[in-house]
Amino acid sequence: MIVPSIPEFLQDKIRASDSIGLAGKKILTKEFVELVSHEAGTKSGVDIEELHRMRVCTRRMRTCFRIWDPVYDDDHVRSLCAAIRSTAHVLGKVRDIDTFLESLSANVSKFPEELQSAVKRLMEERKQTREVGLTNIRMELDGELYQQWKKDFLRFIEEESTRPQAKESLHFAGPRILNRCFNAVMKYKKKVMDATPKALHKLRIKCKEFRYITEFFQTAYDKRLQTTTEYAERLQDLLGEILDTERDLLLLETNIQELVPIVHAGENALHSLIDHMKERRKRGYEVFHEFWRISSVEEHENMIQYIITHAVK
Repeated sequence: MIVPSIPEFLQDKIRASDSIGLAGKKILTKEFVELVSHEAGTKSGVDIEELHRMRVCTRRMRTCFRIWDPVYDDDHVRSLCAAIRSTAHVLGKVRDIDTFLESLSANVSKFPEELQSAVKRLMEERKQTREVGLTNIRMELDGELYQQWKKDFLRFIEEESTRPQAKESLHFAGPRILNRCFNAVMKYKKKVMDATPKALHKLRIKCKEFRYITEFFQTAYDKRLQTTTEYAERLQDLLGEILDTERDLLLLETNIQELVPIVHAGENALHSLIDHMKERRKRGYEVFHEFWRISSVEEHENMIQYIITHAVK
């Protein structure tokens, strides 16, 4: 989709011959256009994928702002990044409820019959909380700060960066950026098996950053880069399943007294639900650890580093 108010060259695909400054603005432009396209669907609240895709756009933009921080004006970029972080936070609260509801809905038939009615009542309570969150989203997206952020962003992408770093070719800068992101993931190699949920959350953020950058650079690399994207995506998904379960367990365990009257069930029913979720968490850790063992061997690391370095066009 071409947006008339944005210069067409910024809506073109990324090329290895682009300067790193131009490449960053092409990436941000693409994500901005995608983000805006999901505003109406997100506010309606009907299709949860609209909100999910909009939230992903905010994350991808924040990643780009962070990675390209040395290339652009510090104060301007940081103010844009801070503003979109606020929007992402509001979206995230409802997205967390959506993933919780999706998980329960997909598994409710697997629970013992006496537990199913309590789970369904818990889902209804979460849906009511979701409506409150949707109201906050509508206020955020219709608010003055978000509308001003969009205007500031459109001015930013048309400004030319005066920093010397902005002029370096993506052909040379791209492999360096990818290597830095990949090394940030591999930093967890020796401690991942005993990592706390907090450490795994940090690892997942690094996996996302690596995945996003590989996706940003797809058109500047040959098709081998897709291998690295698939690797990062698989890691991110496995960690996401674990961390979503950890989050849901924390919600239940810390609010069990308040939830008992809501779901019209005794503590034993909720403890049964918690036990089911703990079993799912255990399976999630087992699958993740097996994938990590296979993918973190030296040969696999060397292959990814070779692609990062040599597959750029």
